[in-house]
Amino acid sequence: MVERHPASRKPSPDSLAGPYNQWSGEYVGQEGDAMATGEIRALAGVLIWTEPARFEAMARFYRDRLGLTPRTSKSDFMNFDWGGVRLSVGVHDRVEGKSRDPLRIMVNLAVDDIRAVHARLAGDGVVFTRAPEAEDWGGQVATFLDPDGNVLQLMQLP
Repeated sequence: MVERHPASRKPSPDSLAGPYNQWSGEYVGQEGDAMATGEIRALAGVLIWTEPARFEAMARFYRDRLGLTPRTSKSDFMNFDWGGVRLSVGVHDRVEGKSRDPLRIMVNLAVDDIRAVHARLAGDGVVFTRAPEAEDWGGQVATFLDPDGNVLQLMQLP
């Protein structure tokens, strides 16, 4: 179990060996944390594989169409980073063609203003399969596909 710091007691700076996780209310990277107890503590990233012939189209889509800034960019691999969570696109020698089951996994991209991002991307040629609309859980979602047919969503949290 990850040690939690009670709200009534402010932890000392010496007791904090890592960043504060606002979702769990925990400080990560300290003795007794998820790593020490064998628990999964966070999502590190998502890797989308493609075939060599399709890599350049995929790289252009994520970098140029979506406007993401690469952390790493190579001839067969590119990744993007949001505070340690990475979205990567790379070549795999056992992947062929487009995604055969695009609904199996959806990549959700957090946005502050879904209507503005939707308008910018649609204006740049991104074809949406679902325009921004409210969900019963309070947020908004808009759906589109990358060049390999993988499903992505813009997600504005409540």
